Amino acid sequence: REWFYNRSSQVLYYIPNSTSTSTSGQPPPAAEHFSATRTKVLFNVTGTSARPVVNLTIRGLEIRDTALTYYGTDEASRHGMPTGGDWALERAGAVLLEGTELAVVSHCLFERLDGNGIFLSNFNRNASLARNEFAWIGASAMAAWGSTGKCLDAQCTRTLKWAVGPDARGGQQPRYTRVVGNLVREIGLIQKQSSAWFQAATAFSHLEGNCIFNGPRAGVRVAASCHKGSLE
Repeated sequence: REWFYNRSSQVLYYIPNSTSTSTSGQPPPAAEHFSATRTKVLFNVTGTSARPVVNLTIRGLEIRDTALTYYGTDEASRHGMPTGGDWALERAGAVLLEGTELAVVSHCLFERLDGNGIFLSNFNRNASLARNEFAWIGASAMAAWGSTGKCLDAQCTRTLKWAVGPDARGGQQPRYTRVVGNLVREIGLIQKQSSAWFQAATAFSHLEGNCIFNGPRAGVRVAASCHKGSLE
């Protein structure tokens, strides 16, 4: 299943996956379907803490075939450091939520995504990610990453270039997120630094009844959170 695209000749070379020596090296079956995708975010739902998107529901859809996000200079590909460790993350997913209240993503099939499945960025309140299935995901199935302030002291006489300081009182974090009853399998196919659920600078998350298997690293990764949530 390796491939190489020759840009000058515009020829795609592909080695099909085969367990039979009789078909090894042969062209893929005629029924084989190839899709070249460039879109990295399919649903971009963006509001603000002052004017949030309220009561959004995405339900019962098949969401698939987004493009790679692990390199590039566009907004969906830029990586940052959500923790003080070696973990890098992009604020992007097939479903991107920022500035929402009571958003619901449920009963959806997320399949063959080369980036993240669902991403909660900065201000989100009481989001519900429930009864979804994730399969063959390039990066993480679900992730949440908030922001803190740039000030290093109460008078803000010392500042940082990025919003990664110790002050989280601005509220730019996903809070009270419910991650319930999701089936997550075959994740991290491209980005090994991934998980079924990742959160950083995020508060009061509740995880319950999720089934997670066949991933390259942690099933659930909680880092640099503002307040501990609950796991069941």
